[in-house]
Amino acid sequence: MRGLKPITYLLLIFAVPAVLAAASTPEKEDTYSAGVFPGTRLESLSEKAVETEFLLKSYDDGGVQKLYAVSDYNAFFYLDIEDIAAVLVDHDNGEKVFSRMVDTVDLNPEDDLSVPHRQRVHNSVKFLGIGADYIYTTLLTIERHTADEFILHWKMLDCEEGNFEEYEGFWYLKKAVQSEGCLPGTYVRLRAETVFSDLMPFQELIMSMFTAGETIDVFDCLKRAVETRNNPTEVK
Repeated sequence: MRGLKPITYLLLIFAVPAVLAAASTPEKEDTYSAGVFPGTRLESLSEKAVETEFLLKSYDDGGVQKLYAVSDYNAFFYLDIEDIAAVLVDHDNGEKVFSRMVDTVDLNPEDDLSVPHRQRVHNSVKFLGIGADYIYTTLLTIERHTADEFILHWKMLDCEEGNFEEYEGFWYLKKAVQSEGCLPGTYVRLRAETVFSDLMPFQELIMSMFTAGETIDVFDCLKRAVETRNNPTEVK
């Protein structure tokens, strides 16, 4: 091993688990439960999102290499739950929250938000010139909307390029108080489960290195989008 460059060591470290995982199709996480992540202590959260669960597993499916990914993060915003929900249901402007989204279009904007909406998404994921474009249609459904809770669930219906095989997740909001005497705020959780096919080079390695930063940025963008919506003349 003498003489190997540091990047070679990194590739070997991440390649070995990928080879070991390639023998079988992974069991999907049976954790679709939109609520406060089990064991979360609200008083320990801040506006900066923290990881509650992260999983990457590559596998062979009939000779096709695929990658199963789970990402679950949460945070606490001192923002009104209704203001956050209003940004999340702006289906024509998803790129305000997801920085990797090039464009989003609400395909049935005339329908009331109480019914599911189809959204066309163009997502571009590239790191150091390596990446792919994902163009797909999702079904977005508000599963709960009360004074204290909000759940927006999404599920991919089709992908034009075929490189996004499955994509499902939710935003969960809950009006809460972090500790006695504190002002009320909103617990925010984002969960996504994805199956990628037609993998780009070193995709598992790239995702392991950049997913955390990308997801934290999504929460930051959501917070800024809410603040801008409430104060449109303010420069951020």
